[in-house]
Amino acid sequence: MNDSAEPAKQEAHQAQGVRARLMSLISADQILSQGAYFALVPILPLLLTMRLGDDNGLWAAWAIAALTLMTRGGSLFVSPVLHRLSVRASLRSALGLIAIAYGVIAISESPLVLVMALGLAGLGFSTNGTSVRSFVVLSTADRARQNRWFSVIQVVANSCAALGPILGSFVFDGGLYVQFLIGLSGVFMLAAVFVPFTVPRDVLLSHGSNRPPLTWGIVRELLRTPEARRITLIATCGSVLMGQFFSSFALVFSAVSDDPLTRALFYSLNGVLVVAIQLPVSFVVEKMMRRRVSLLAILLGGVVILGGAMIFFIFEKGEFAVLLIGIGVVIFSVGETVFTPVLNVVFSNASAGRPVVESMNMRQLTSAVGESLGSWAGLSVFLFVSQAGLAPAYWLLLTSLAGVAIAAFVVRPVSRL
Repeated sequence: MNDSAEPAKQEAHQAQGVRARLMSLISADQILSQGAYFALVPILPLLLTMRLGDDNGLWAAWAIAALTLMTRGGSLFVSPVLHRLSVRASLRSALGLIAIAYGVIAISESPLVLVMALGLAGLGFSTNGTSVRSFVVLSTADRARQNRWFSVIQVVANSCAALGPILGSFVFDGGLYVQFLIGLSGVFMLAAVFVPFTVPRDVLLSHGSNRPPLTWGIVRELLRTPEARRITLIATCGSVLMGQFFSSFALVFSAVSDDPLTRALFYSLNGVLVVAIQLPVSFVVEKMMRRRVSLLAILLGGVVILGGAMIFFIFEKGEFAVLLIGIGVVIFSVGETVFTPVLNVVFSNASAGRPVVESMNMRQLTSAVGESLGSWAGLSVFLFVSQAGLAPAYWLLLTSLAGVAIAAFVVRPVSRL
């Protein structure tokens, strides 16, 4: 009996060691990187305008675009290099890039240099996120546990998204932004030295892959087979819906109330809810996975919940408008807690032997395209149809995206996921 119990004890000990390493990495790395990102982004337009002057507004726009583009998909450009690195080396490189970039942003007044520095910072953020998520995938093959750790990352991101802008505004209003950026540069440099030690030395990003990662060839991979097209379509539909939060939602919040506090509360409600319910929702999702519910079905569930939330934004006028919009935000937040973490799990398990860097890049690309389309529609199409008195049609169209996702799922059920 003792002999049979020994392997179980060893397995439990190894699992405990993995949990400790993941928690250490997420605590040390993600809180720092997400906090630094969300502290900078809200004040960046003001900082660049003040640094470059009103005559260089175009340069400021390019600088912000460079940060956004590289944060969303920078790791795609360097995926062949990342594939050859260990997770430690990848983390060290990413954090070092952010350290250098923040130092340059703090002292430079050259428009071109600032554009390049912010692009470098975005590359660091993107590479760092890819490295951390890749380590989650490489450290455990259990899909349910992967989803749990991706949920923890989501909680950290939303907490930083809520607190970062407060810190950034305080720093900017106090005229301490130069000292703040230089201080962050130093902290990131220290993090580049010490944080990677939370990951074992021998964990390679190429582990388990049969070939090097594709770069722009992943677009073909996303559409190559019926299964890949199905995943891509469902994920894109959900990402388009996610892209409404800072676009059409903002316009509805402004229309439904003239009170700035009420409008702010809608955003706060989302942030607080995601932080509060993300882990309980992930436990429910984990039970579903252990009962052999397919990953794609769970992802589809998130899309359906997001689509259902859109109906409530039709009611932006009337006595109960604030209440109904609030209900819409609550439902949207629940959908977000289902959709976002499992999206990582779906792509990381989409194909055996696929490089983990490529899987994470496929997820990033799908989200970037979908959320960009959603944001564009929310700031252009919605404004146009609203002025024509056809706003309800916009929300019904968004709701129908859930129907498109359902159709993609049921036309030919996926067995492997």
